[in-house]
Amino acid sequence: MKQRMKVVVAECGRVAFAGFVTVSLLCAGCGKDGGKASRDYAGMDNATLVKAVVALDTSGRFQKEIDKAGGIDATVKSGKVTKEFHDLYAGILTLRDVVCDAGVAPETVVAFMNKSEDEIRRADHLAEKVKRDKAIFPAFLKITRGLGKEYYGQELDPTGELTDMVAMSAFVTYCNADPEDRDREMGKLESTLRQLFSLSVPFVRSEIEKKHKENVNQGRDLYVSITSANIDREVNGYGEIWPRTKGTADGGKDIADKRFSTSTSYLTELLDMENYGKKEDWKPWALRLKPETVFSGAIPADNKPKPEQTLWSIGTDITDECADGIPVIVSANLDCSKLRRQWDGKTDADAVIPLLDVPPLRKTGAVVVYKNGVSRFITAGGLTLRKIYGGPVESEKSIAAYLTPHGKVDTAR
Repeated sequence: MKQRMKVVVAECGRVAFAGFVTVSLLCAGCGKDGGKASRDYAGMDNATLVKAVVALDTSGRFQKEIDKAGGIDATVKSGKVTKEFHDLYAGILTLRDVVCDAGVAPETVVAFMNKSEDEIRRADHLAEKVKRDKAIFPAFLKITRGLGKEYYGQELDPTGELTDMVAMSAFVTYCNADPEDRDREMGKLESTLRQLFSLSVPFVRSEIEKKHKENVNQGRDLYVSITSANIDREVNGYGEIWPRTKGTADGGKDIADKRFSTSTSYLTELLDMENYGKKEDWKPWALRLKPETVFSGAIPADNKPKPEQTLWSIGTDITDECADGIPVIVSANLDCSKLRRQWDGKTDADAVIPLLDVPPLRKTGAVVVYKNGVSRFITAGGLTLRKIYGGPVESEKSIAAYLTPHGKVDTAR
């Protein structure tokens, strides 16, 4: 029996509800992703796309073809691969070009590809179908973006990434549908997608709140790991392990004797990433801390996480004199230059602080962990000095600078 368009889009809705509309997609490319490295399907490097095809193959046959050809570069040049490999490679390449040409951001394509592997793998002759129907995709995109603004808005989809992925999912499903039913039911697409958006709002909101709690717990875990280590070290006569920037490093091997310029370098040292994976040699300074708490994606082969993988910015030169209500750890998307080392509690109190579009939270909100251990998520629309501090900030009880993934940032006066 031929599928009707209604059934096709219903299948798209099933995918959305079952796992495609998840916060791992909303915060694509970061956070917990099962240990996979983000694959840059949207880049122009075709060798990377070959790797992507290999990653989609669970049988290992494609990898054997790569090995037989003499590596990735040789495979790209030779074209001596099976039809199945070629079709999947061509499908990914074609879909990437069509959606990017229509205005979808490359990072959104990466997110969709990483989280929709089953859809891509099931798509028979995807390249031919996408080429055939590419003129339709702008219509999908226009409809879904309009509905996304209406139903999700800034609260649920501040970057528009989720909405664009709905468009891509619907388009792939549409391409695989029977042509006659597809054309006949195209007129009902908007009403069907409207129903999907309407029904999905509670689910999306629930998943976002769930993910935000996970982010808050990660920040709390980092705080507890550091403070627990500090307590143990104090008993044994060692200094605290909060990152230092003041004074001169004495060249010792202890973390308290070192100076750091980024949160990436600090967290790498804190976890002894140089020896990560070596059971006998691995000696992290914070014994309770796990790499996935502070770094997103797969750890590189050289055990040197990149700045873009670092999830946190951390206050420097923290002492007992710092007030309990001062943020000591914040998510990497919070612009630390907007934080205050001194504040009267009134000036610009309710001005919303813009967020950086970086993982894990992008522009949905920020996680703040305070000196007293309290941790919370503050939504993008409510991220103000009043919300963060609650009242005046005294310079002698505050933090002068934070280590971010890319460098040290001074706070404002």
